[in-house]
Amino acid sequence: MAVNTSPQKHHVFIVLATPVAEVGRDHDYDWAIVEPSSMRSIIQLAGRVWRHRPEKQAQTPNIKIMAANIAALKLGNNLGVGDAVFTRPGFEEAKTPFLLSTHNVEKLISEEQLRPITAISRITKPNELQPKTQLADLEHAVMASLFTNPKRNVVNAYWQPDSASQACVHLQRISPFREQAQKQDDYVCLPDDNAESGFSFYASELAWASGSDAATVNSWLRFTDIQPCSTVVKPWLGESLGGALNALAQQLGEDELKPVALRYATVCLDEKAKGWAFHPLLGFWAGN
Repeated sequence: MAVNTSPQKHHVFIVLATPVAEVGRDHDYDWAIVEPSSMRSIIQLAGRVWRHRPEKQAQTPNIKIMAANIAALKLGNNLGVGDAVFTRPGFEEAKTPFLLSTHNVEKLISEEQLRPITAISRITKPNELQPKTQLADLEHAVMASLFTNPKRNVVNAYWQPDSASQACVHLQRISPFREQAQKQDDYVCLPDDNAESGFSFYASELAWASGSDAATVNSWLRFTDIQPCSTVVKPWLGESLGGALNALAQQLGEDELKPVALRYATVCLDEKAKGWAFHPLLGFWAGN
């Protein structure tokens, strides 16, 4: 999250999120940039733009769909040659009838489906599906294969007359919505006059109990200073952690930063990583 504090006290919040922002979150954004994965994912995110402002009508585009996702970018020049990239979330599968023939988003989503973005493409099934060239049709084809497949699977077994799935099977355990996440621990970043960066990391539970008197975990979570290799390379989000917390403290009427940091400068990190590096503008990445 970045906060821009101007003399007019106008705050701009930028949310960087995984697809969790598309479901179960009552957010209302002015605009959005989405990494493509599935048509339903794009539709869900579109529902978070002007969510509580139905009276507004866009005169110019306010949603940007990236031309490729990270998985596609990693393939480089091999993009679209036998590899599935619209997965987790997404419906594409490698070495099956559900492998797209192209990963060019401009070809996978028609102009009609974008102006405007609605749920029609998911609700209305075309007479002739084109799952290899249309992102919405891919989802229809995958779901049809699950529902009408002559072979029993965890979906169609639920309503078959000779199945006891309705009574004794927990489908969420058989086919979980997400993979089992690795265990994570909670940490908080508090102001620290003795630290070179001005902040130190603490285990959240200990920080709530003892504040900055608790032992730091700076040896495991460390601030990192990154210098661009070129003078023309500059971050476009320039707000510091201290600046963001100061703006929040002023907005909330708090005289001190520590109570604000305890509530907002928190993070959950995988405990199996061998340390984490942190930069206020770039976030966290696995350290050495």
